[in-house]
Amino acid sequence: DFLLDYGWGLLGGITLLVVVVIWWVRTDFGGSILARLMLKLPVFGKLIGRQELGRFALIIASLLRSGMELVEALAVAERSCRNRVLRLAIVQVRRDIEVGMGLK
Repeated sequence: DFLLDYGWGLLGGITLLVVVVIWWVRTDFGGSILARLMLKLPVFGKLIGRQELGRFALIIASLLRSGMELVEALAVAERSCRNRVLRLAIVQVRRDIEVGMGLK
């Protein structure tokens, strides 16, 4: 009886919740929190991190082998990174290298 009486309201509420969550994840704050949570997942977190780092290493190696400078290669590689937390780390490394701090 509950679903017959309140089914449309329940469906509308679930739809609204999904829309709000999608909107929140697309914001910088929400996307960063989701990216951090994805890396902390018990099994999949390590898998996601290793996949991102593998893609990053492959791109950097290919670009450096072709003669591109490190700062430019980092700029290209950061655009290929899907995880916002790792992308921000790459951006920070690139900025540090640009001002002459070097690799840590």
